[in-house]
Amino acid sequence: MILLQALLTGGAVVMNIWAGAPWPGNLGLGLLGAGAMVAVAPPARWGWFRNWGLATAWAGTLIVLATALLARGARATLASYFDGYYAALAWMIAAAVLPASRRLPGAAPRAGWRLLAMGWAMLGSLLWLITSYLRNQPGAFGLGLLIILALLVLCHLWFRLPAVALVAVNTLVLLVIGLPLADLVIRCAGSLRSHPETRKKYYLYDAATRHPATFNRWWNYYVAQWGQAEKKFYAPDPDPGLTFRLRPNSHALVDQSLYSINSRGFRGKEIAAEKGNAYRIVALGESTTFGITFNPDDHPWPELLEQIIRERLKPRRPVEVINAGIPGYRLDMNLHRFPTEILPLQPDMVISYHGINSFGTLRDAVPFVSGASLPAYQERPLRLLADSECRLKLIRYRRLRPPKLLPRPNTPLIVANPRTNTNKLWLCVRE
Repeated sequence: MILLQALLTGGAVVMNIWAGAPWPGNLGLGLLGAGAMVAVAPPARWGWFRNWGLATAWAGTLIVLATALLARGARATLASYFDGYYAALAWMIAAAVLPASRRLPGAAPRAGWRLLAMGWAMLGSLLWLITSYLRNQPGAFGLGLLIILALLVLCHLWFRLPAVALVAVNTLVLLVIGLPLADLVIRCAGSLRSHPETRKKYYLYDAATRHPATFNRWWNYYVAQWGQAEKKFYAPDPDPGLTFRLRPNSHALVDQSLYSINSRGFRGKEIAAEKGNAYRIVALGESTTFGITFNPDDHPWPELLEQIIRERLKPRRPVEVINAGIPGYRLDMNLHRFPTEILPLQPDMVISYHGINSFGTLRDAVPFVSGASLPAYQERPLRLLADSECRLKLIRYRRLRPPKLLPRPNTPLIVANPRTNTNKLWLCVRE
């Protein structure tokens, strides 16, 4: 038994050295292991020193913990200990201490050693649980919950708990069992991880304000879906003024909505070379014109505009609205393609609708809001905990990082007026 304790203590010291821990930590581990080995040694060999084994082990424990918390360096930060490596180290120490709780006579000495072994085992389990949570490892997280549950049950068997401790242990048992069950109920009620209910419109401002965690889950899903679609219908453009364009005759599915790019590189149906008697409207813009749709019956606004004109105005001439919006384009990029791609369509009207992509054009003319980005939603083994974490991050973000209105620069946006041959400041604000 002493040989096994020596091997476990030596392994823990070696692991601590490999981790780059300061020497006091190694000294503390040595004292802890020596105290545990003395406790199980025959009384005739060690005599009165055997009675000091528990005190030595506790002193070694305090030295190790103090060194871990007070040490300096990149790996000495609290977050650096959230690693399975340190969880295994703590479990090795608990295994080295455990034999002392079985060999000593008397209830009080055994309780002291059991408390020490339980503390190291629980520390290792918490490190394992936190590590698997931060790395989003559901299997490892579930194993950590089972280990902690077993240790809590062992507390009932090993110790005569006072009323307060008994309530605390029972509460933790219910929490460990109840959290996965509550998370399972939430997932069954409506899963957003695999297929969100897009008709609930989590992206609307009111819905996102009321349920920020739900919006963040939807946003992660949208980014993943859109990223897959971009690979199918985006293509590089040799023109340095554009750099990329929509790939002609390409198709992509975003959730349940099919995106079809025609032979001219526009979203929608094919466009005839000659417009004939049709009244042709070309809609320019970015993603807000191109249209981000999710359901089969969703349509971008150029298609809805064509439908509304036909149904409400009932014009004598046929009306054709062409969706020339491209996600990611700016106003200058659309102006660059105007003579080569838009004018050949012989439009009777051109509607240009731009949003955030072109805000940089006004940056030198108006104040703009600057602040840290909103915290992103992180997938975790339990959605209930992930939602709670997201809400806490948002509360902290709103309190500690309010947006700042930067002062207006001294270089206004000057646009020449060709009619009067004067320069004027032109600002267009949409409310």
